[in-house]
Amino acid sequence: MQFRRETSITDSIIKKYLKIVMSYRAENRVDQPTSSQLPGMQPLRVLNAVAQHLNFSKAADVLGLTPAAVSYQVKEIESRLGFSIFERTSRRVSLTEAGRVYLVGVDAALSVMYKSHLDALHIVTQEEEKAKTTLTISVMPRFATNWLFPRLPEFKALYPDADLVFDVTDKVRCLAGDKLDIAIRFGCDVAEPLQQHRLFSTEVIPVCRPALARTIDLHDLGRLTNVMLCYVDCQTEGRTWPDWLQWFANEGVEEPKGMNMVGLTDLSHVVQTVLEAEAVGLVEPKMVEKELAKGQLVRLSDKSLTLPTDLSYKLVFNRPSLSKLGERFVEWIVQA
Repeated sequence: MQFRRETSITDSIIKKYLKIVMSYRAENRVDQPTSSQLPGMQPLRVLNAVAQHLNFSKAADVLGLTPAAVSYQVKEIESRLGFSIFERTSRRVSLTEAGRVYLVGVDAALSVMYKSHLDALHIVTQEEEKAKTTLTISVMPRFATNWLFPRLPEFKALYPDADLVFDVTDKVRCLAGDKLDIAIRFGCDVAEPLQQHRLFSTEVIPVCRPALARTIDLHDLGRLTNVMLCYVDCQTEGRTWPDWLQWFANEGVEEPKGMNMVGLTDLSHVVQTVLEAEAVGLVEPKMVEKELAKGQLVRLSDKSLTLPTDLSYKLVFNRPSLSKLGERFVEWIVQA
């Protein structure tokens, strides 16, 4: 239906042209032209250019030819057709009546061929995209390091020929402009025509090494003055990431005194500090699943600070242009 709408004007022109030609043939008993009389694509382009500009020199500039070459080709075409397309005088070039009729069909034919060429190229491009074995993914550092990369061997085991290229950044990339297939983002909903799939929302919890956990209590503020309280210092969608001030406020302590609260730029820095120093960190549980499972880290509280529901990890992609490999990656990560 879409193709028919786009070519309806051209179809109308062609029908008018055919009606004129058939009427002319009936009145003048003109025989069907042979294939040797009909000009090819390049001659049609020459005729169309001259008809548009009514000037051989301007047409030559457009076609990348010399005026003499254009004039010669026009004479050859007219000789093959058996009638004149243009009337030439010392001052101007104009269309003959037969030329006007003929150029209606030429213009319509070129329009249809140009549209068909673009449609064919689009199909070929889509087929090539679908067959791609390389997938380019933009992903945030904390998600890549702490969640995605540890799980990638599972995907590679399923699709060993897959070539995955990662753009690891906190910047919001443009999928089309930056030639990306998929983006993993944290934040609010994306705009059309992109599609998104919500992976999961998140929260922060306090964690530390097991040995330290046996000596401190989050409700004993006096004991906490001897340890470092670290957190991720950042903003998302204009909102501050949960920190220790928010944690204590949630516990009813508005202004904790004497606390050594340290903001770090990345979750991996918080995790590393907690593992190596006398420190308690606010972290996302899904980002430290491995450390919690191995017993390297333990939760200090059953409570958590939950982020607003509109903020979550999302998979962003443009489904019509997604390759088969991209579709498989989407299916895999949703279930991972």
